[in-house]
Amino acid sequence: MQQCQRYSAKISDRPPQQAKLLNLFSYGVQQFTATDRYIIGDGNCQSRALSYWPQAKDGVWGDEQTLAAAAEVYKKRIILLSLASPNKPYFVEYGKAYSVDPKRPGLIFWNNHYELLFFQGNRRKFDRI
Repeated sequence: MQQCQRYSAKISDRPPQQAKLLNLFSYGVQQFTATDRYIIGDGNCQSRALSYWPQAKDGVWGDEQTLAAAAEVYKKRIILLSLASPNKPYFVEYGKAYSVDPKRPGLIFWNNHYELLFFQGNRRKFDRI
């Protein structure tokens, strides 16, 4: 996937030490890893994932509009990898007018849930495939 190189330098390569990590090879995005069940799936997952930016508001389901709004509020570009269609992963950028903060993770949307997305680099091995 040609998009992978474009986004690999734009997001953090430092996942939380205590987080289990997923191997995204089967989705064709092996340059990336994502947290596995690190973000609680209680309907607040987008807000929790964005809390790494930081922000939080309890009980709010997120969508594309909230990601666009978050990019505007933070004045930073947010990179999202969507696995909503398993055979067609794709990247979306919100806040294209703003710079990317490579210290912040990207987001991954998969199984109607948001988790954190990191560039893999030469980090630790995966907990799951």
